[in-house]
Parts: sequence; C-alpha cells; structure tokens
Amino acid sequence: MKAKVFKSGNSLAIRLPKALNLTKDCEFNIKQINNNIVSTPEGRNKAR
Repeated sequence: MKAKVFKSGNSLAIRLPKALNLTKDCEFNIKQINNNIVSTPEGRNKAR
C-alpha cells in the first residue's frame, strides 16, 4: 500500500487506507528503525 504525508494543522499526517479496516480510535505505537517507519497496533484495537 502507498500513502502520502500531508499537513494537518501544525502536524504532518498519513491517511490510512480503508482496506486496513481500522476503527476511529485505534491506537498505534510508532517508531523509526533505520530509514523505515514501523507502526504496531495496541492490543485493544479491533477491526470493523
């Protein structure tokens, strides 16, 4: 999947594709490893 960074207020954001079946309040841990961004969902998240 491909996503594009965009400006949201004073922050940068990434719009996540609908195909990921995420709900509105899903929380993620995000870290940078080398030159990659790794996003891991918290255990409480549920798909739609």
